[in-house]
Amino acid sequence: MSKLNTTTYRNRRPGRFLELAELTSDIESPVVIDIGPGGVIKGFEPLIRPGSPIRFVAKLIESLLRRLPFLPLESFEPFEILQAFEQRNPTMIAVDIHPRIAHNVEKQSDGRIRGLVHNLARGPVATPGDIVICCAVFPNNEGTMQDMAHNIVRSVKPGGYLFLPPHSYTELMENEPVKPVGDRIYQRLPD
Repeated sequence: MSKLNTTTYRNRRPGRFLELAELTSDIESPVVIDIGPGGVIKGFEPLIRPGSPIRFVAKLIESLLRRLPFLPLESFEPFEILQAFEQRNPTMIAVDIHPRIAHNVEKQSDGRIRGLVHNLARGPVATPGDIVICCAVFPNNEGTMQDMAHNIVRSVKPGGYLFLPPHSYTELMENEPVKPVGDRIYQRLPD
């Protein structure tokens, strides 16, 4: 089973999802895929966010406790993305390697967001998205960074858009069929 080694907090990327929604406003009813949505034990989010005086200790404790399967997790990023795109009636999918994260997002959203368990080291998401947001995906023992970058790009429909965070796969995009169209935003080209 994969390690549950992800964390999240509210408003981690303020304004970025609205910027992406505006850039892609010509796509009606988009399929929006959030790869690696993150999860944190319910109630820990205020303690681990930047500026918390006990952030380091809280993150350490939370990272140990989150492995206990009976402790509930919460995610924030998929809901912030959904809010940015909600006026366009999106189909929203949250993809994670860990079943607990994917299933939690679906449950937390009352079915508005589909949770999908998928390992990007093994291949792209089966149904590519118009807009793919990939903020916290790291290679595992099944693939390299370049493999992961390749599969992330293949998870985007040709003509679709990809958002990457800083210090991630941005340096690997020069080997992929994409062109930059904004700050860490790429458009997939035809193969």
